[in-house]
Amino acid sequence: MKGEVSRTGSAPTNLEGEMSDDPRIGTPGTYEFSAPDGVLDVEWIGLDPMADARARAHAERVEGGSGGEYVVTQIRRRAANGWHVVPRDTAG
Repeated sequence: MKGEVSRTGSAPTNLEGEMSDDPRIGTPGTYEFSAPDGVLDVEWIGLDPMADARARAHAERVEGGSGGEYVVTQIRRRAANGWHVVPRDTAG
């Protein structure tokens, strides 16, 4: 998983502490995956209409890959006008 943002505000790193090399991180199309104690992961997923669905699937992979250690409680999408919360489900 690329792009975990450290809680100290330094450059994005992954869960192994390696620097993210994706120059799109932080631009519109970037998604943040957060737990109650901070950001778990940051990925550039895209701007197309299916990007939110891919972000939800990515959140499930983050949770599954952690062996239950992490629970994604919020997904946020970077847009041209700021950050927007993406609901975990599509039920209305």
